[in-house]
Amino acid sequence: MAMALGISFGLGEVVWVGVQIAANSTYAAIPWYAFGGFVTGRLVVCFGHGVMAAMTVSTLRSPTRRWRGFVGAVAMHGG
Repeated sequence: MAMALGISFGLGEVVWVGVQIAANSTYAAIPWYAFGGFVTGRLVVCFGHGVMAAMTVSTLRSPTRRWRGFVGAVAMHGG
């Protein structure tokens, strides 16, 4: 469940960034195949968001470890 939630967030982020790029006219002259790095990076980001959500959710039931999962996910996101 956590992986699905995180990956869904990552996909939403991909759409948002894609819309922002499409709205900027300076990218219009760049051919579509030049965005291969963007697509690859965004797929990695989707998986990473799933992992970070799973880290957080997996520790929610333990009162002593609850913050470790969240802080670990925040540190992973910042890194």
